[in-house]
Amino acid sequence: MTTIFWNLIQVSLTTSVVLLPILLLCAVLRRRYPARVVCALWVIFAVRLLVPVQNSFPDAPVQVTPRTTLVEVQTTQVSESVPETSGTENESVIAEPQPIIERHWVPAGTIVSAETQKSIAFDEILAIVWAVGATAFFAGSMLSYRRFVYRVRRTARDVRDPELLRIYESERERLGLRQRIPLRQTPEADGPMLVGLVHPVLLLPKSGIPLADAPLILRHELTHAKHKDVLCKMVFLLARCVHWFNPVVHLLAWQGAQDLEIACDQSVVHGLDTDAKRQYGQCILNDVARRMYGGTMLTTRLTGGGKAMKTRLQALFSPNKKRRGVALILTAAFALTLVGGCFAVTPKGTDNAALEQEIRTTAETYLQAIVDGDVQTLTTVLPKDAFASRTQEEMQKILLEANPHVTAYAVYPDAERAGAYVVKNWSQALHSSLAAPDQRTVQWMQFIREDGVLKVDVDSVDAACTMQPTDVCSVRDLDTFQMLYGDLGLPETGPAMLDDAAGQIETLLGLTGGRLEKQGETTFHYTFFNGQEISILTRPEGDGWKFDRWTVVQKDAKPVEAETQKQMEALAQRWCNAQVDGLSAEQAKTLLGTDLLEMFDEYASWYGDSDAQTPMELNNLPIGMTADKAEYTVDAGAGTVIVRVHGKPAEPASGKTTRTWFSGITQVQTLNFGWQDDSLRIADCTIDQAMVLDDPDMICWTADDVIKIGMPERPMTTTSLEELIYRNFPVAGGRYRKVDDMIAYDFADGTMIYFQYEPQHNPVEGSDSYRLTGVVEPENNEPQEHLTQFVPIIEAANQWAEGYLWENAMFRYPFMSTALQQQFIQQQERMGNHLRIFWKIGWGSSPDVTDWMLRDLTEDSVTVVYQLEAGGEQYRYAERLTVGEQDGIPVVTGCDALQATWDDSLTREQFLQLYPDDVSGLMVNPDMEYMRERSDKFQTPEDALRAAIGMFYDEKTYPVTRVGEQIVVGQGVDQDLKVTFPDGGEVYITMHQFTDEGGLKLWSVGRIWEGMPDHTT
Repeated sequence: MTTIFWNLIQVSLTTSVVLLPILLLCAVLRRRYPARVVCALWVIFAVRLLVPVQNSFPDAPVQVTPRTTLVEVQTTQVSESVPETSGTENESVIAEPQPIIERHWVPAGTIVSAETQKSIAFDEILAIVWAVGATAFFAGSMLSYRRFVYRVRRTARDVRDPELLRIYESERERLGLRQRIPLRQTPEADGPMLVGLVHPVLLLPKSGIPLADAPLILRHELTHAKHKDVLCKMVFLLARCVHWFNPVVHLLAWQGAQDLEIACDQSVVHGLDTDAKRQYGQCILNDVARRMYGGTMLTTRLTGGGKAMKTRLQALFSPNKKRRGVALILTAAFALTLVGGCFAVTPKGTDNAALEQEIRTTAETYLQAIVDGDVQTLTTVLPKDAFASRTQEEMQKILLEANPHVTAYAVYPDAERAGAYVVKNWSQALHSSLAAPDQRTVQWMQFIREDGVLKVDVDSVDAACTMQPTDVCSVRDLDTFQMLYGDLGLPETGPAMLDDAAGQIETLLGLTGGRLEKQGETTFHYTFFNGQEISILTRPEGDGWKFDRWTVVQKDAKPVEAETQKQMEALAQRWCNAQVDGLSAEQAKTLLGTDLLEMFDEYASWYGDSDAQTPMELNNLPIGMTADKAEYTVDAGAGTVIVRVHGKPAEPASGKTTRTWFSGITQVQTLNFGWQDDSLRIADCTIDQAMVLDDPDMICWTADDVIKIGMPERPMTTTSLEELIYRNFPVAGGRYRKVDDMIAYDFADGTMIYFQYEPQHNPVEGSDSYRLTGVVEPENNEPQEHLTQFVPIIEAANQWAEGYLWENAMFRYPFMSTALQQQFIQQQERMGNHLRIFWKIGWGSSPDVTDWMLRDLTEDSVTVVYQLEAGGEQYRYAERLTVGEQDGIPVVTGCDALQATWDDSLTREQFLQLYPDDVSGLMVNPDMEYMRERSDKFQTPEDALRAAIGMFYDEKTYPVTRVGEQIVVGQGVDQDLKVTFPDGGEVYITMHQFTDEGGLKLWSVGRIWEGMPDHTT
């Protein structure tokens, strides 16, 4: 909507620049041109105002860039030393760094800096205000008109005066008006008027009109009908509604209405003598005397205001000989085009050309550093925090060894999205003894500003690090082909390509779904499935061939033919059936294209040998869900099919079903088709939306929500207590904890609810389970005020963490922003393939998330610290989440990990973020059962520290030394240890020895200190 708004602003300004001088000279125009020509001019301006399309020249001389985005940037300021006097000594006190929030107005669309804390896009607010104003203006106008029409319909009666009807028919025939317009009388009309846009009605006052004046009066109103003047008034009204903020447009509408009346007057008196003109003028004056109120819109009236009446009466006696006005219309149109082209109101943050060049330069610097293996240059184009937890050697490994074969690249900037598509050429021959063809990959790279300098976003860097040329890009249309092979040209085939060209072109270029035909000895014609066509030229070399160049034959796509669409529908129906019933290997051969078939065979191999006739589950629904329905719609223009797969929770062995917040979901897929040996096949399937909740409004965010829906009629029995809750209630955004013989669920707002249960034992199967028996709300269960502003942040963070707890992205996906959802799908497809994504998140079989805590809450971000357990030993991992709102629910919009992996090396500051010296809220030491079982790990303070904080097993990276003597504390002993970090920082940890119930002496972590230990505290 903001684009339309800014286009309208430009149209409004440029049109006003041309229109205002003409309005000021309207008296001159009336003397020189017929009023009907002047009216046509006003209508042209009004229509231009209704077309929100900018026609600026590429390099417009006048460019206006509104600064409509308010950003808040946090900086720190250290005040100067202030001398203080204490006794006879002077002490210099250094103030702590104080955060300062600076506010700046920047153009909309500006790339947001890394330091930005908050940004408010006022152009969006202005667009909403404009839309509300336009809607209100139009609604108010139409409501007033409809009320008038309603009153007229109730009171209007057909005219029955035979003489008046005779005059009416005579005037209608005189004007050659074929349309029969009803002639009626109503007390709502205080004078003659034409009402109605589609079906006009000529209204007369209830008292009638003088028969002597009737011919001229009726001729006036019927002339309005003949010239469609009510339609012109509707155009003026729409222009006023859309440009309600522009007084020049209101002046245009007023002047247009007056000139419509003057044009009508001139048509009525055309050919009449002076006496007749005086009689007509007297009719107008007589009508003025009868008027009681101003007219309503979308009507014509014989009279108007005093000044307008004077102008009209003067126009009656003006000379009839006037210019035709063609030059006037052409001049005005030319002026509109010229002025419109010279002005440009651009809401873009910076000039697009300049920003695109900056993006290109930054991306090329990064890519050239990859090619050259230049880590030093990389530091200039990556954010500072990208290196905070990595040594020079680690950066060398992560950023350079992942790209050993990149020899060329192309950058396609997109200033609107503050990013660029990057195409890399991978040459296998440089690092291999085997000759192999070059390959191409495409990556989307995002950018941010840091200290005013454009940098490659660290998330994009991480994505780039894992990109490998394992697969050739699938090329299904001309746009993709041009991106891969436009600037870089066709790839080098190498000396190994000494075979038949026709058999290898599609494979080497990744062409999918189209048809290749040989034309002559060296030319090949390829038709994409969407109808676009290219010509590929090769050249002979030795006993083989190489690529030469390519050209475009058919640029525009074409809709698929009717017969092809029928085949698409048949394959789509089979695909839908496979989503619900599964797909066998035999069925896959006639349904899937080559690439998908290979993926299906790979998928089948994961589960061992299977019967070719036995269907295998094919859908990509989350873990624990099953498809119950699938439908499709065909997009013939795009040559694709949209599939919607509906899923529900898989029924347990008991056959009972229940309600949960994911009781019903829909997955949206896009099927791409292609030809294979003259047969149509499904070439690829992409997931557009992996999990859309059927009823997101049923989610319970508070204790009141749980009380309102009450106990389910048939509670589900589960094998774990946590699963017992979420399988029976749609709770979200909170935390589980066990309290005596109940499970408590703490909501983000501070309210809580107790779930009662009873354990059950199955002696036959030897398994335990739990059955929900009741819901209890504690007394004084009120939201906590200090959490109010952080509730959405806490809700989103808890849901994000719960995904790790269950190792299932189903808990997290609905609470991701759209961008993160797309990233998740891409990541999952890299782990599996297009046919099967896993929905499994975390770190595989180890470690497991056992708990988490939230730290450093702000209005839009939070740090989540996870407690991990691997083989009984403890680790921690942290992520910084940014949170926003989407579709009325809190969603995570960004996630930055504190460390690259859960066992990555840390600096002192990063360690203290994971292990603060205050009450951390997480258990540091392993549980007592493990400590007793592996008591050998807890016999010395050093071994116990490594078991409690697993990262310290790396003694080379984190040397541990004892500090001071042991101190007796109660029945135990304390020993201070010092840990030195790679960055030179130090942390002191007090270890405590205690005696368990069996008399076993064990060491555990007592306290972590930021500074020197102070045992007096």
